[in-house]
Amino acid sequence: MKKTIYCALTLSLTANLCAMDLNKMTAVDIKGASALDLPVPAAQSAKAAPNNQRIWFTMRSNSSGWNTLEASDPFSRIEVGLRKIFDREYDVEMRADNGRETGRVRSSFTDRYELRAGRTSLRLQEWAGDYTIEGEVAVEGATNGVVRVKLDMRKRFDDFSYYIRETGIYLLIDKRDISGTVDTTVYPKKVVAAITALIMTARLENPAQGNPQAEGK
Repeated sequence: MKKTIYCALTLSLTANLCAMDLNKMTAVDIKGASALDLPVPAAQSAKAAPNNQRIWFTMRSNSSGWNTLEASDPFSRIEVGLRKIFDREYDVEMRADNGRETGRVRSSFTDRYELRAGRTSLRLQEWAGDYTIEGEVAVEGATNGVVRVKLDMRKRFDDFSYYIRETGIYLLIDKRDISGTVDTTVYPKKVVAAITALIMTARLENPAQGNPQAEGK
């Protein structure tokens, strides 16, 4: 009888201690527990979920002329405008939530584009049919005031069709749309706008790959 009571008390005490430990688990502890298929408190799991934002840009010419292109997503509150001012040079306007920034994209070579806007310096360069996106984007509140970017934009089909798939970002790109999901804690909306500006420039500079301008749209 005494052994039975002792075992019951021991099990009860162990359960209470486990519950207390789970309530004190950090995000690192939770990640490790998940890898080992251990139970994770529901409240802590919700806090650890990424801040995913659905993205769906439609790229189109605006009414001001042939050498322009716009992309906007009213639900994510991101807008990008591109206007050609010289040969292989474009003015850029980017809006994300209530923020607005202007800059310029230059292309010194047929396979390289560079966006500069304040402290932002982001490059898009072609390598054997694919592209790399690399540089940094000025973002308020980020470490040292910038978010560093290094992504691969890989070709899907023969026309202007690519995808970006890295931790925190997944985008599908074609000649009229950019869609996917972005974890805005990893790639804030301003970074998404900068990436979009470079993609739009590549579109305008490569009409043979499905540019709607070349199709009379």
